Parts: sequence; C-alpha cells; structure tokens
Amino acid sequence: MVIERLRQAITEAPSETVFVSWERLCGRWWLDFNDSKQAIGIVHRIWPDADILIILREQVGWLTSIYRYRVANGMAASPRSFLGWNGQQFVRTDSANRSRGDRINSLEFDWSRLCEAVVERFGPKRLHVLTYEQLISRPESFRIAMSEVLGHDLEVSITDHRANGSMPAANTHLLLAINKVVGAFGRIDRPTRLQRGARRILKRMPGPNYEIFETTIRTALEDHYRSTNQRLRPLLEEECFSPYAYEA
Repeated sequence: MVIERLRQAITEAPSETVFVSWERLCGRWWLDFNDSKQAIGIVHRIWPDADILIILREQVGWLTSIYRYRVANGMAASPRSFLGWNGQQFVRTDSANRSRGDRINSLEFDWSRLCEAVVERFGPKRLHVLTYEQLISRPESFRIAMSEVLGHDLEVSITDHRANGSMPAANTHLLLAINKVVGAFGRIDRPTRLQRGARRILKRMPGPNYEIFETTIRTALEDHYRSTNQRLRPLLEEECFSPYAYEA
C-alpha cells in the first residue's frame, strides 16, 4: 500500500523534482521508531538516488509535544505513565504489548541511529539534517538551508502559518482530567463529542503555561540525550538543539 502510494506520487508529479513529506517514512514513533530501517528501506526501493532531508527536534521538547498531541486526541495517561517513569527511572516495555501511543520507551529516541539507517542505504552525501530549533530561532536561515537542499528557492515565509498550535499546559491538564472521566466508562478508540468540544474550547482559552513534565523527569531525559546527541554533531550546522543540550 505504501509503495503504491509513493509510486503514484512520482507518476503524478508536475516536475522532475519530487518532494515527499511524510513522518511515517522514518517509521512509527509509537513503536519507538524500531521499524525505521524497514521504512527507509521502502523509500530506497522506490527512490534509490533520492536526497533525504530529516528535520530533528530535541527529544525533551519533542516528547512534550507528542504528549500534548495524544492528550488532545483523547489519551488519559499521566505524564509518568506515558513516559514509563516509576519515580526513580524509566521502565522499558515491549512496544507490541501497549496501546498505540499511550506508552512509549522514553530513552529509545536516539536520532543518530535514524540518521545512520539513512546513511547505510543512501550514503552520507544524500543525508541532510536540519533542526526544529533552527526553524524557531532563525527561520530565515532555515528557509535558506531548505532551499539549498531542494534546489529551489522557497520564496514564501515559513513563519506565516502555524498548523498545529498547542493549548496552555494548564488546559492540557484539564483536558486530561476530562479524558480520564470519559475513559472510566470504557475503552474509547477515538475522542468523543464531549472531548472534541472541550478541546476546541480549551485551545482558544488563555491559561497558565508551564512545563508538562516534572523537573525530575526532564532532568533524567536531558542527562540521557545529552550523551546520545553528541553523535549528531558532525551532521548539524547548529551547535546544539537547545540551550541545555550540550552543556558541560
């Protein structure tokens, strides 16, 4: 199915340069990207000479965003449960034995392994890496870098449109409480009308904003990924993802 959809994209492309953007081409995050080699292999079968652009995000911010997204879509798991934190450490669980996206292995998102999988298939010259942090802090620099990779000048401002705005942290916790109440009446595969209505209201409402994950959890994640992210340095023009990523 995936291969046929990608082949169709090539056939229907209006020019010789085809830009395909789909997160699943790197694998599935709710499986800890354990299927990334398979996904990248599929891309290689279709486009063996493709250039691969990966936009990475520092893991703590990325996990926070994923958690907010899942709560907005009906998840009732607390941050501790979602991350597998038992109060002292992160507990690993088999991805095949958990609900889709309700629990992850928090220490499995080593982006260097993803990049290595691309290099293994396409070679180092075909891999291009940018960061979400560059997009936020220096959008014009990001636009220029994207243009160089694509071989076309991106004339539009990439800051004009925000497709996935999030709600304040306090509102996220309020929606989480609603999800727990709804979930108490049985397993629900998708948000109910009540949850969808609450989400629309809470996204528009102002509210206090603070870190979703408690300090102990954030510190443990930062300590872990500070080490793994060192392996990305040769691939990035940026010194780091965020101010604390490579602190001594």
